[in-house]
Amino acid sequence: LVGPEHLDISWPLGAMGYIHCQRGEFAQAEDCFLRSLAIFQKHLGAEDPRGAWQYARLGQLYASRGELARAREWLARACRLIDTHATFPPDSALSSLRALAHVQYALGDTNAALAAADRIQDSEERRIASLLSFTSERQRLRFWSRSLLGDRFGLWATLGAERPLARALLRTKGLVLDSLLEDRRLAEASGDPALRRSVDDLRSIKQRLARFHSQPPHQAAAEGQPPSPAGEVELLVHQFEAGEAALARQVTALGQARRALGVRLDQVQRAIPQEAALIEFLRYPKHLTYDCSEDHYGALILTREGQPKWVALGNAHGIEKSIRLYQHLVRQKTDDGSLAPLLHLLHAQLWRPISPLLPAGTRDVYLSPDAQLNFLSFATLLTESNAFLGEDFAISYLSSGRDLLAEIPPAPHPGQLLVWANPSFGVVPPDVSTAVARKGDPHGPTHSRQRGLDLLPLPGAEEEGRQLLEHAARLGFGQAELRLGSNATERALAQVQSPGVLHLATHGFVWPKEHPSRPGGAEEEANPMLNCGLALAGAGRTLANWSSGLATPPENDGILTAADIGGLHLSGTELVVLSACDTGLGEAVAGEGVLGLRRGFVQAGARNLLLTLWPIEDRQTAGFMPEFYAAVHVTGNPARALAEVQRAWLKRIRTERSATEAAIIAGPFILSFQGRPTPSLRKAR
Repeated sequence: LVGPEHLDISWPLGAMGYIHCQRGEFAQAEDCFLRSLAIFQKHLGAEDPRGAWQYARLGQLYASRGELARAREWLARACRLIDTHATFPPDSALSSLRALAHVQYALGDTNAALAAADRIQDSEERRIASLLSFTSERQRLRFWSRSLLGDRFGLWATLGAERPLARALLRTKGLVLDSLLEDRRLAEASGDPALRRSVDDLRSIKQRLARFHSQPPHQAAAEGQPPSPAGEVELLVHQFEAGEAALARQVTALGQARRALGVRLDQVQRAIPQEAALIEFLRYPKHLTYDCSEDHYGALILTREGQPKWVALGNAHGIEKSIRLYQHLVRQKTDDGSLAPLLHLLHAQLWRPISPLLPAGTRDVYLSPDAQLNFLSFATLLTESNAFLGEDFAISYLSSGRDLLAEIPPAPHPGQLLVWANPSFGVVPPDVSTAVARKGDPHGPTHSRQRGLDLLPLPGAEEEGRQLLEHAARLGFGQAELRLGSNATERALAQVQSPGVLHLATHGFVWPKEHPSRPGGAEEEANPMLNCGLALAGAGRTLANWSSGLATPPENDGILTAADIGGLHLSGTELVVLSACDTGLGEAVAGEGVLGLRRGFVQAGARNLLLTLWPIEDRQTAGFMPEFYAAVHVTGNPARALAEVQRAWLKRIRTERSATEAAIIAGPFILSFQGRPTPSLRKAR
């Protein structure tokens, strides 16, 4: 209709070339691209900015064919055009720059590749700052999953470029959660009543959403009440996301820059104590050729003085295979001779390469895991001398090294200890209990606090709570409250206002995504924050009602999910202890931590959080916890206290029984913290 040289022919020719590339038909792709480019330049000239995508596609084509010198020439032309015209779409600009950096790396031009990666970092930070100024949490996580950040990390990690890698990790690891907390903190500190109301409104909507989500999909409504329409949940989701986005815009209007994106390496290093080391783990694509990579783990080691040190740890799939087997064996609770060799293997895979790079005299190690490393208790690794790593170092955990700079407000009630223990779950029919236990835990129900929500009574948890109450004054608490049985309710927990210490001794659970408590409907994405939580008073009756299709008042049903927890009032709470099973589990998101209970309590405002990575026995825990609290009272530092008690238990049980039993009994406890690691509880009291 228009002739073979018309400008309109250029665009479908380019699309055809792209399809040929995807099919590996490079000769046909080249013909299409060159013909498209010739038509474009005939009409618009060689310097029109819209030609950049033509140059970039030709460059990527030649790179895929292994013609790297030609690829560099075309990609450099694309980047020059993009630089000349500032209005070029940022996605295309970053894509072209990334491709150029990969080609430069493949050609051995390390300096040019690093320079390109630095430019990507600058562009990404500007782009991220803009994104965080108007989006909700779900939108931020979606962007994160599609972002180029991980690939850029891969280039720096492959090249061993410590300083730019440190800058990127410290500024962007865990950034989504950090930005949400910052929005809320700035709003509450602004003095603007409207902003404060926005935070309260979001908390209220979040609690209502969590209540809807805790009901089974086809549950009958209470007598005389119509069922809640699916559209009501959809409306609440929309209101919540719109509210989060509006709060981000309002906070941005205050003129506050994103704190995380301005963090400097020297600031973090000054926050590291003299005899401590910070280790940032990273799962990254290690580049082998231009278009070939494989997933690896590595570690960036930071100390108070000196340059960062990078160490590659090896193939991610081999390490994660070991971690999956580790999680399986510690749940078996039997010594078949497999666990001890595996603990030696994991030490060789993850710690032996790091150890020589630590300064002499290092005592404290702050770990910021990534991906599946979040589910490993590093204290349980066995060294060459058959001692536990936790015997050599005081190990604690951070979401990001940036957390060392977090400014946590003081608790309004620093001397207050609140304990929920051994709730009365209500009668659970045997068939319901067994079915839920089987779904939650492949190893079936046991008498421990385990994944399956079998909801057996927990006399050891009650003993634990009574001991804490009895010794509260000696431990430095001016006020202590113990809630047992039917008093250990979800409603009462929702009324709590930032105590100094909150202790929850009950059943923990992690449900699969297809669990019947999840709501139906294609409009909702699976939310990991709804698949894990704690059981409080009445949880058993709720399960029984669900099995019969009966309604349960959601605000006090005893099923406290991670989403519910995020709405609690724990700002400034110094310590939350989760004396329950599997409280450290959830869905690991590379670069963003674990979506689960730990994220919920951080969102609620807790500073120190004690978690478990596998089922614990309530009788044994009743002995562990008083020792932990006594150590907290002496040191004032929960992370140091856990390390000391865990070290003693690991060493004693290894000597008296075996290394396997020591790891299973004393190993599941980890402590995650924010803020400078200084004695704070003792000072507060």
